[in-house]
Amino acid sequence: MLCCPYCRGTFAFTATPYGPPVVAACGVLRCPCSAFPVVDGIPILQKAPVGMFEHTMGTVQVEGVPVAELVRLLEAGRALDALLECLAVPAVLPEFVSRVLPWRIAHSETMERWLRGAGKRLLRAQVIEQRAHLGARQVLEFYYPLHSPLGHAVGHYFVLRFCQPRHLAALSLLATLPGDPAGDKPVLDIACGLGHLEHYLTRRAHPLAAVGTDMNYFHVWIAQHWFAPGARFVCANAAEGLPFADAAFSATVCSDAWHYIPERQRLLREIERTGPGRPVFLTRVGNAEVMPMEGVEQSLAAYLDDCAIDGGADVHAFGEPDLVRAYLRGQNPFARQHAARAALVEEKWLSFAWNIGPRLLAAERAASDPPHAVGTIGVNPVYQVVRRHEGRTAVQFEFPLPWFAYENHAMLSYHPRHADIGDTSRAMWQRWRDDATLVRLVESFVLIGLPDRFDAPASA
Repeated sequence: MLCCPYCRGTFAFTATPYGPPVVAACGVLRCPCSAFPVVDGIPILQKAPVGMFEHTMGTVQVEGVPVAELVRLLEAGRALDALLECLAVPAVLPEFVSRVLPWRIAHSETMERWLRGAGKRLLRAQVIEQRAHLGARQVLEFYYPLHSPLGHAVGHYFVLRFCQPRHLAALSLLATLPGDPAGDKPVLDIACGLGHLEHYLTRRAHPLAAVGTDMNYFHVWIAQHWFAPGARFVCANAAEGLPFADAAFSATVCSDAWHYIPERQRLLREIERTGPGRPVFLTRVGNAEVMPMEGVEQSLAAYLDDCAIDGGADVHAFGEPDLVRAYLRGQNPFARQHAARAALVEEKWLSFAWNIGPRLLAAERAASDPPHAVGTIGVNPVYQVVRRHEGRTAVQFEFPLPWFAYENHAMLSYHPRHADIGDTSRAMWQRWRDDATLVRLVESFVLIGLPDRFDAPASA
C-alpha cells in the first residue's frame, strides 16, 4: 500500500543484511524520484533528516541524519549503524562540567560530536542490546530522564496516556468502528506517537488492522516493537503528503495533533484520497477562541469549514467532556444529543467526525469489553504503591507534575484517589470478568489493559 509522497510512484525494495541486535527487515525502497531507507522494519518516507522533534511544535530537538546517509549505510550492510543514527540522542553534559569548561569548548562542534558518540554508546549498551529484556516503560525512561533534551515531562505524557481524557475521547469514537471478519482495509492513525491507539485497535475483541505514521522515528520504533507489534508503522511527515496508495484505508484518525500540523487543507485532501468516503475522526483539537493556545489553532467555525472541503460533509462536532461522558457511560457518542454549536465555542478541546454511516450510528459497546481494558491487565501507572501488608497492596493516585495535573485534572472525576488491589496475582487479573472485585477495579481505571511489553519481563 506504500507509494512515494512526492512523485506518487510505487516502490521496489532491495533487502540488506541484518542480524542481532537489529531484529526486523532492513533495506532500501526506490521509486522514480528517490531512495528511502527501511530501518529495523520501519520505512522512512521523508526527505528531511531523521531527527527528534518536539512533540507539539515540531521544533528540532536533536539534529538528524540525512536520509541519503541512511541509504548509504544500508547499502554498505551496516544496519546497526543506521539504527543507531536514527535513535541516538546526545548524552547530556553534566551541569557542573559545563560550568567549569569555557563556553566555546562546551558548545563546540567537537564537544557535540563527542556527546552524540557517547549517546550512541549508551543507546547500544542500555537499549539496543538489552531490548529483549526491556519493557516500554524502561525504554521511555532512557529517552526521558530528568535532564533529557527531549523534555522529562513528555515521558509522563506517554506512560500515563492510557486513561487521560484525550485518550478516552479517541476510544469513544474508535469503539464504534465495526470489526470485519473478512479483513477490511486498515485504519490509518496520523501523528500516532507511540501507538496507543494501534494497541487498542489490534488487540480489541474484534481487531482491526492499523497503520500509524509519525515524523519521529524513535516514536514509531518504540510503537512497533513495544506498544503495538500487531500494527505497522511508517516514519513520514504527513504535512508533506501521505505515503500510501489511493483508497488504502477503511478509516482515518488523528488524535491530539491536528492543530500542530501545517497546511491542513492539503492533508484533508490526502485523507480523502487514501480513504474516500470512509470515517474520519479528529480528536483533541485545540480551539483558538479559548486560551492557552498551542500549535496553529483555529476557531470552531474555521475547523468546520475545513472539514467540509468535499462540498458538504456531515460533520459531527463534540467537546472533549461530552466524549468522555459517553465513554464512561458505555454509550455510542453519535447516539447522544450533541452539544449546541454555541456551547462548543467555549470548549478548549474539540473533536470532529464525518463520513459516519448507519452502521457506526447504531454501534453498541459490550459492557464486558471496555476499550481501556484491552491488553494485559495491570495496575494503571498513574497509581503508586503506598503500602503492602499481609499480601495485600494499597495504591494511591498521583499526578507526576503540576502541568500534568492542569492538563488532566478531569482524571480525578473517574479515578478513585486510593484503592486496595488485594492479594490477587497478575494471572488472576487476566480473568477479571469472573471476579466482582476485579470488575470494579477495572471499571474505576485502577486496573487497565496495557501492552504485553509495557513493563520488563522480570516484573510481569
